[in-house]
Amino acid sequence: MTTRQRQRRLRRRKAAAAQARTSPRRGRALVTGSVLGVAALTVPVATQAADPVDPGAPSMMRDIRPGALSSEPDNLTSTGSHLFFTATDDGSVGRELWVSDGTTGGTRAIDIVPGDSGSYPDELTAVGGTLFFTAYDEDGQELWRSDGTAAGTRKVTDLDDAYEYSYISRLAGAGDTLFFTRGVGDSEALWRSDGTAAGTGPVADVRASEGGAYMRDFTGVGDTLFFTADDGVHGRELWSSDGTAAGTRRLTDVDVDTEYSLFSDLTAVGDRLVFITEQTATGRELWASDGTVAGTAPLQDLRGADSGYPQELTEVGGTLFFTANDGVSGDELWRTDGTAAGTQQVTDLYPGPGGSYPRSLVASGDDLFFAAYDEAYETYLWRSDGTAAGTERVANVAGLSPREAIGTDSRIYFTASRTEHGRELWTSDGTAGGTRMVGDVRPGVYGSNPYYLTESNGVLFFTAQDGTHGRELWRVGASGYVPPTPTPPVPTPTVPVPTSGPTATPTSPPPTNPTVGPTTGPTTGPATAPPPGPDTIVSGVQAAAPKQQKIRKKVALTTRIGADEAITATATGKITLKGVKKPVAFRGTPVQAAAGQQARLTLRVTSKKLAAQVLKALARYRKAPKAQQKKLAVKAVLTLSITDAAGNKQTVKRTIRLV
Repeated sequence: MTTRQRQRRLRRRKAAAAQARTSPRRGRALVTGSVLGVAALTVPVATQAADPVDPGAPSMMRDIRPGALSSEPDNLTSTGSHLFFTATDDGSVGRELWVSDGTTGGTRAIDIVPGDSGSYPDELTAVGGTLFFTAYDEDGQELWRSDGTAAGTRKVTDLDDAYEYSYISRLAGAGDTLFFTRGVGDSEALWRSDGTAAGTGPVADVRASEGGAYMRDFTGVGDTLFFTADDGVHGRELWSSDGTAAGTRRLTDVDVDTEYSLFSDLTAVGDRLVFITEQTATGRELWASDGTVAGTAPLQDLRGADSGYPQELTEVGGTLFFTANDGVSGDELWRTDGTAAGTQQVTDLYPGPGGSYPRSLVASGDDLFFAAYDEAYETYLWRSDGTAAGTERVANVAGLSPREAIGTDSRIYFTASRTEHGRELWTSDGTAGGTRMVGDVRPGVYGSNPYYLTESNGVLFFTAQDGTHGRELWRVGASGYVPPTPTPPVPTPTVPVPTSGPTATPTSPPPTNPTVGPTTGPTTGPATAPPPGPDTIVSGVQAAAPKQQKIRKKVALTTRIGADEAITATATGKITLKGVKKPVAFRGTPVQAAAGQQARLTLRVTSKKLAAQVLKALARYRKAPKAQQKKLAVKAVLTLSITDAAGNKQTVKRTIRLV
C-alpha cells in the first residue's frame, strides 16, 4: 500500500468515525451499534473458576419450526438456571415464551395463550433468578413472571383498565426489585414489583405536568435504579430511585442552556454509575454518580472545550475501559478507576493523531479483548490487561474484526466474516493458537450469521441459519439436535489426454463420463462446488406483529420486520369500520434492517378525522360487556413489503385486533 493510498484510507476512516460520533446513540441493550458497523456486547464477567463452555462443534438445539421457515428466536435471556427466549413454531402454538436447559428434550414452549394466536412475550428481564416479561392475554398487555415451568409462569397482577389505554415497558432490575414504566394515555409513571400482586405498585410520577416523562436508559447499580427522564421543566436529565417516592430524585441539570441534554452508555462500575453526557463548555465527556446530587459530577475533561467523544464503556473487574480522543493521539484505548487521577490512556496503538479506533470491547476474566487498527491500518484482534506492556495483538489474522462478542472467564466468543466462510462463530483464549473458527454452520460464502450470543448455565446459545432449517436456536457443544450431514458430491473422474504421439487428439475434449481402467496414479481430482443459485427470494423473513395491540390517542401500530439479509421494509394497513364507506388507511415510513436484525416499523393514521372514528369505535368496544365485545371488535389488516438488495420482494399480511 502506497503512502497516498494509506492517507486516503485514513481520511475515510476518520470521516466514518466522525459520523458515528455525531449520530444519536441508543441506550445499551444486548447488542449496541458501534463505529464502522461493528456491533459490540458488554457482558458481566463469569464468576466460575474455569471456562464452562465446551468449545466443541455447534449443534442445533431444536428445529422449532420444521422446514426452511425460521422460528425467529429472539429475546434470549438467562436467569442462571434456564435460558428463556421467544419463538414461533409451525402454527400450533404461535409466538410464545420458550425455555431451554441446554438439551433438545428440555427446550419447550410455555403456552400462555393456547392456540395459534400467541401471547407475544417481550421485554424479558432476569431479576434475582426470576424471569419477568410482558405478554398479551384476553385482558391485554400485562406483567408476567416465570421460573421455567408452566405452573410457575403466571401473571403478576392485572394492571390493565378496560376503560383506558395502558402499556408496560422498560423492564429493568436493581437488586431484587423489578422496575418498569406504566403508561396510561399520554402520562407515564415509574413502578416497581417484587413479583407479587401486593408488592407491585407505583413509585413516582416524574412528570406531573401534561405529557410523558419519556423515561429511558434504565440501569441498576446495586439496589439503586438510574435512568434519564424529562420532568417538563429541566429537559432530559439523570435520575435515580431506591424504589420509594421520596428516594426518586433528579441528579443533574447538566446544561441550563440546553433544552435537551444528551446521555448515553450508562454503565455500572462497582457501586457507582459512569455515563456520557454533554455540556456547552466541555463537549461530550465522562461523568460519574453515586446516586446523590453532590456525588454526580464530571469525571475528567479529556479535551478542553472540544469533545473527547468517549465510547464503548466496558467494565472489567472494577476497571472501566473506553475509547476516546484527546486531540493528540486520535481515537485510542483508555481506562479509569472512577477517579480523575485514575483516568488515563492505556496505549497508543497507532502513533500520531490518526488513531487505531478500538471497537467491539468485551470482557473476559481480568482481560479486555477488542478490535483495532495497527500501524499498517489493518484490523486485528487485541487483548489488554490495562497496561501498555500488557496490550498485544492476539492473532496475526488481518481483518478479524469481532462482532456479537461475549466473554466467559477464560475466552471470548464472537462472530467474524472470512471470504471463504462468510460470517461464522469464532473463539479466542488470548493466544494465536487458541483463536479459531468454532464451526462452519453454513458451509460456503454466505455464512450462518450467528446472533444473540448468550451464556446460560454453562452453555453458549445463539441463533443461526444453516441454509436448510431457517434461523433456529443453536448451542456450542455436543448436546442438541444435530442436522443431517449432507452427502458430498461424487467427484467426476478425469483421464489425461495424450498431447503427443499417434493417438493425440488436441482438438477433442476429454469424454464427459469416461470409463476408468487401471492406472499407475490417481485418476480423480478435487470436486468443484457448484456455483450458488440465483438470488430469487428474500431469505429468512421475520415479521413479528402481535395478534392484538393497544391504541393510544394517536392511532398507530408497531411491528418488527427482519430477514437473514439486509432489507428495506415498508407497510400499509387498513381498518374497515361499520358505517364508514372508505377504509381507514395506515401509512408507514420505509425502514432498513441489517442481516439477521429486526427493524421497528410504525404505521400511523395521519387523518385526525379518521383517527377519531377509530377511537370512537374502540371506545364502544371497551365499554361493552365482554359478551358483546366480540361483535364490536376492531381489526386492522397490515400488508408488509420486504425488499432485499437484489430487488427481490416479498409480501406478508398480518391481522391485528385493536383493543
